[in-house]
Amino acid sequence: MTNNKNAKIHDRLLIIKNLSTLIASGCPIRAKLGKNESLVTTITEINVADGTLMLAYGDCDDMNKKLISVPYVEFNAVFQGTFICFTVTAIKKITYKGRPVFVMYIPSMLYWSNRRQHNRTKIPSDSSSFCEIILSSPSQEADEEYRQNYEIVTSKIRDKLLAKLKSEKERSAHARKNQEILINLIQLGLYDVSQSGFSVLNCDESYSYFLTPNTVYENCRVVLPNNHEITSSFKIVSKRNVDLNDEELDSFKELVGVKFLKIER
Repeated sequence: MTNNKNAKIHDRLLIIKNLSTLIASGCPIRAKLGKNESLVTTITEINVADGTLMLAYGDCDDMNKKLISVPYVEFNAVFQGTFICFTVTAIKKITYKGRPVFVMYIPSMLYWSNRRQHNRTKIPSDSSSFCEIILSSPSQEADEEYRQNYEIVTSKIRDKLLAKLKSEKERSAHARKNQEILINLIQLGLYDVSQSGFSVLNCDESYSYFLTPNTVYENCRVVLPNNHEITSSFKIVSKRNVDLNDEELDSFKELVGVKFLKIER
């Protein structure tokens, strides 16, 4: 553990907030077990009510057994250039939702060496990571421009859903009805992610109207590269057209940057 006092966090709420960032990003953490031995895992859940962390069970049985036998364990991680370290005691193995996990108390101190750094990590183009935004139906006070753009987008989504349903005749009438509920849901692939937010790549020009800077969306589903899902409220902070040098030279593409306002697991 380093002695840089400026990087040591003792505020409980800030510790929980920063550890939640590691959950949202799926950042791996390493448990030092002595004699150059270590176990790599991830934080999967924080239970604020009882003050505990849950960690994923490792692949090596010997290391799993050693982790719960060591009285004092130091964890460290590197997250986008930031070094993180904390220590815990009394780690236990429990069964949670049918799977073995490690559980321990939230540390009283967290070392976070550079809280100002928010470098972004590029997400591979073949990743299945995405963000879902549910557009609000036009209210009585909505202006005509919003109504027109909402109708354009939802009509396009409805047409795509109907085309899919026609090719899947085995779907029941109930399933078709549920699909109709999703006509105001747009899905955008994640381009990069950081501690403070992420970017999405929008390839549909009709969506652009709803991706204007300073627009706030709440309770949006975000699926990260490790298939970890979070619910996030965020504000759009930037939007620019991009040329990714692909074969579709005339295709529409814009990069939309957002800032996290709230993250729930």
